[in-house]
Amino acid sequence: MTVLALVNDDAERRTLASQTGCIACSSIASLEQRVTAGGVRAVVYEPGLGLTARPRVLATIEEEGIRLVVRMDLGTSQYAELVPLVSRITWTTVSIRANASPRPLSISEVVEAEPGPLALILARLEEPLINSHQFHFAIGAIALGSRRHSVRSFAGAYGLGQRSLQLMFQRLRMPTPHRMLIWGQALWTAWRVSVGRLSCKQAALRGGFDCTSAMSASLRDVMPVTPRRFREQGHFERLVDSFVCELARLDLSLAAPSSHQKLVDVQITSSFI
Repeated sequence: MTVLALVNDDAERRTLASQTGCIACSSIASLEQRVTAGGVRAVVYEPGLGLTARPRVLATIEEEGIRLVVRMDLGTSQYAELVPLVSRITWTTVSIRANASPRPLSISEVVEAEPGPLALILARLEEPLINSHQFHFAIGAIALGSRRHSVRSFAGAYGLGQRSLQLMFQRLRMPTPHRMLIWGQALWTAWRVSVGRLSCKQAALRGGFDCTSAMSASLRDVMPVTPRRFREQGHFERLVDSFVCELARLDLSLAAPSSHQKLVDVQITSSFI
């Protein structure tokens, strides 16, 4: 089984192509040809390269259960493709390429990638939020939530300093960057226990915690129940709803600081395929 990659980053493309079992595609047409020929286990894709305009590829990925790893640089990536991709291909993992994750992906990371809670969260968001500046930072917090990260690495994922990120969150009247990271970690923990059927100990280790008690203590501010309770039906969905409600209370009319306007100038569409 083959892993295909279509990414802009030259270093990452060369690294992926050098690994046995991976083919770096030169264009979306090349990717389409190889995906529809069969025998593909996973696709690494960078938003903005035209995948949503290729319904044949999307149908094949969906029907054959091919893993889709969306590789993003949070400061520059094209967010417009993210919503329709994750909404249609629910087994999609968003992987961050930035200071928070400086290494190129390995093949094992691609084929073992977990999709996490993002698809369920996006399904509950309304269009005004998806088209907002705050959406960019919510995506980053969720994507980085698969493991513990500091506010400094959260800021670095957007090409910002820690203080700049904190000031931007204040300007947008968002929860603090630390709280957003806690939300991301809590959502991933709940997803692993509820959907992934991992034990609490396994979820803690994958999330970068030393033990279950450390994980519970770190996440208690946003988790209404202990991680173990997420095995019970409905608790994970209620946690997602709580997160969405917290985002829904934000003032979406606020503009980001002009010095970082390039970060939020990307036009986001919520039109689904």
